[in-house]
Amino acid sequence: MSADKVIAMAKSQVGYLEKASNSNLDSMTGNAGYNNFTKFARDLAAAGYYNGNKNGYAWCDVFVDWCFWKVYGSKAAAEAVQCQTGTLGAGCEYSMGYYKAQGRFSTTPQVGDQIFFRDASGDICHTGLVYAVTSTTVYTIEGNTSSASGVVANGGGVAMKSYSRSYNRIAGYGHPKYEAAQAANTGSGSSSSGTGSTKELKHYYPFRKYQNGSTKETVYEDSDLATPYGELNPWESCYCMGRYGNAYAVLYQVDGYADRWKMGYVGYDGGVKD
Repeated sequence: MSADKVIAMAKSQVGYLEKASNSNLDSMTGNAGYNNFTKFARDLAAAGYYNGNKNGYAWCDVFVDWCFWKVYGSKAAAEAVQCQTGTLGAGCEYSMGYYKAQGRFSTTPQVGDQIFFRDASGDICHTGLVYAVTSTTVYTIEGNTSSASGVVANGGGVAMKSYSRSYNRIAGYGHPKYEAAQAANTGSGSSSSGTGSTKELKHYYPFRKYQNGSTKETVYEDSDLATPYGELNPWESCYCMGRYGNAYAVLYQVDGYADRWKMGYVGYDGGVKD
């Protein structure tokens, strides 16, 4: 498991708005308000995260944790990747401290990092996920923010943003243990045949266009193309986020839903466009 799935999960939530009350939490835009109720806090409370239910509280860090939890499938696995060894992961300053305690914090960004911001007084106030980095710019997906420029620490929605790498409000970056999770999933690097994997992960940035051909294309939940769980319609277009071996990671819209997305893997390489 690597950063691309966590990034895809975060991207699939862009446009989600926090709710005015503890209802209609699964709608992307319904019951919008500024009372900090979200599906992210609801789901993590049910999974036993934190030192209490955080619905109704600021939720930027909760959103990041939810993305890891959804991808890794359990509280224990997600927290291990995020270096969270205590129950205070809903707080930005505490989350940053967990990374620091394990030597996984620096001022150099990498794709898949958790970014932390400080307020004008220097206190840690906000967080998000890094989905791309250039020599001058860091690109993020954040919860409880807005599309306005600069740090918006209580903006009410999930949005994609960008900052200069020299921006003085960036406190630094926590580096999740993606490589440890990958080693665990592959049995210390061995494949089922006992020969070791030779697959190479290629992350596409910017995301490429994926254009399906004239027949339906099966979408699989895993990069081995072993477990079907969806399909692309003939000539359907979507996003291609990268390649792992002969499997292409795609993000596509669920039929009949304007605000619901899924991601998975397809094997048709003719659909990838530059």
